[in-house]
Amino acid sequence: MEINLTGDAMVKIKICGITELRESFWLNEADVAYAGFVFYQKSKRGVSIRQASEIAEKLNPKIKKVAVTVSPERKQIEKVTETGFDILQVHGKWDDAIAGKIRIPVWRAVNIADLQQIKEIEQLIDQENAPQAVVIDADSYGGGKTFGWEQSAAAWRTTEYQRLRERLRERHISLVLAGGLNDQNVKKGIRLFEPDIVDVSSGVESDTPVFTGKSREKIEAFCRACRDGGKDE
Repeated sequence: MEINLTGDAMVKIKICGITELRESFWLNEADVAYAGFVFYQKSKRGVSIRQASEIAEKLNPKIKKVAVTVSPERKQIEKVTETGFDILQVHGKWDDAIAGKIRIPVWRAVNIADLQQIKEIEQLIDQENAPQAVVIDADSYGGGKTFGWEQSAAAWRTTEYQRLRERLRERHISLVLAGGLNDQNVKKGIRLFEPDIVDVSSGVESDTPVFTGKSREKIEAFCRACRDGGKDE
């Protein structure tokens, strides 16, 4: 899904941590742009490549499939590519030696705690094999919390961040805003960071004591909030 904000600016939606077949139909209904599958077994959202492939078969073909990995090894990367995923999202460590050999676009995630880590993002985009997108995520991946930007919005309006945002645009590198997003805070996040993509996981999950996956209603509410992201409240 692309949501018109101001002028030609568009923001797309990624729903991450898909674990059940029924969720593919909800993503089709919501007309999102990306579906994320977590290949990290320590996560409660972790699935096998086979499970993800079975779910992905029911997705609208125009929804791009993102393989979310943590410090992936070559074999895992090769398997993801062979299985037909469209994008490789990398958290944690990364082997630069194989970066130029990957046949699908790469998103690099940076788990940040404060504004100072802009330097870490700048290092990524200065690399020879720069990623197609940079994901700015909370310090604790999958924890359902933001990196504190609601309380320090003024700091993120500084010259340093605005310069980084312009550099990303100049390099045609997308900015993905993740970490603790939900239908209540995503509009503020869109206005503050001007992301190309918003990435939600726990913010659209069911409110149950035991993990039961996504909520259809929360997915709908999140997408509605994104559509209103550029409008005055």
